[in-house]
Parts: sequence; structure tokens; C-alpha cells
Amino acid sequence: MGISIIFDMDGTLLDSRVGITRAINFVRASRSLEPVSSDEVVRVINDETISAARYFYGVDEYTARDRELFEGIYWEICTQELVLYDGIGDLLEEIRRSGAMMAVATNASSRFARKMIDHVGIGEYFTHILGYNDVAASKPAPDMLQAILADHRPKVASFMVGDSIKDMKAARAAGVQGVLAKWGYTPEVSSYDHPINHPRELLDLIQKGIG
Repeated sequence: MGISIIFDMDGTLLDSRVGITRAINFVRASRSLEPVSSDEVVRVINDETISAARYFYGVDEYTARDRELFEGIYWEICTQELVLYDGIGDLLEEIRRSGAMMAVATNASSRFARKMIDHVGIGEYFTHILGYNDVAASKPAPDMLQAILADHRPKVASFMVGDSIKDMKAARAAGVQGVLAKWGYTPEVSSYDHPINHPRELLDLIQKGIG
């Protein structure tokens, strides 16, 4: 079919806010800081104008200890209360039947991404699951998208489906169409090519092969 669809993970395929928030609060507790809400977490991690390290831990950059604490607890709990968004399973099956290629580009570690994606039973749909650790720069840089498209070599159209401005900027930098998943964490994003309110709406874009 010659179409490639690259998905963000958190806030697009999966609602993982509970686990992320618990892990951040675990690190905050080690610093004697009060817990933050999941609403705060999803707002900050998707806002490129806010330093997450400064906001959550009061430091200019994450320390090795912060990363070790976060990753240690998150590995244990990342699949707890993990939710596959409504309609995603059916969407992925329909896309596979259409012959389009699918991949994941996430600013999470690919080690965590694979565990979480396999846990909800959708790993089989993707040719690539790339994380920040697999490329030189994470989104909004286009590195992950470019690596995927170099293998896919789409001939008709390419789409980046995500819920944040970082996803949409990565799409633009990579020369692909940005599809804003408005069911995600940051539906107020203003820069995109196509907004969709439900996963099934992506099928219309694929069928049209909008360019």
C-alpha cells in the first residue's frame, strides 16, 4: 500500500499516567517533596517550555540517582493500571489489513515501551518500537521518525500520530503529516495537519492517502 503510520505511545496508544505519576512521586518522596497529581505530570512532560527536572525534582538536570530510582520503580509498576485507549485495538487490526506499515516512536525508553506494548497485546503490529535511547535526539527532533522511514520507504503517504506538540514538530521536521490524537494528554495543541477525535478517524486519512 505504501503508507507508513508512526504512533506516539503515552497519550496516544496507551494511558500510562498512573504509573508515570507514581514513579515520579517515588523519586520526589526520596527528596522530601510533596506528591504531584497526574494532571500536573502529563501537562509538564508534554510541554517543551517547562523543564521537567526542575519542575519535579528542583534540579537543572536529572541526576544518575534520580534516573536509577525512577527506572527501578517504574520497571516494576509500568504495566499496573495501564490502559489501551478505546478503539486502538480495532484500529491497529484494520490498518494491518490495509497493508500499511506501523511503528512506534516514543520519548520513553524502548525497553519500557516494549514491555508495556507487549503487556496490552499490541506488539505484533509494529515493525519498530524506538525510544529516546535508540537515537541521538528525542522528539521534537525527527531522528526516530527518520530511522523508521528509512526502513519503511513509504511511496504514498506517511503519518505521525501523537498527542503533543513534540510529536507534531517531529512530524514536520521529518516531512510527514502530523495527526493530532485529541483523546490524549494535550488536546489543546494548535500546530498539526489533521486532528482526530477518535482512533477510527485515522482510517479515513489512510484510505484517502492525503498528501
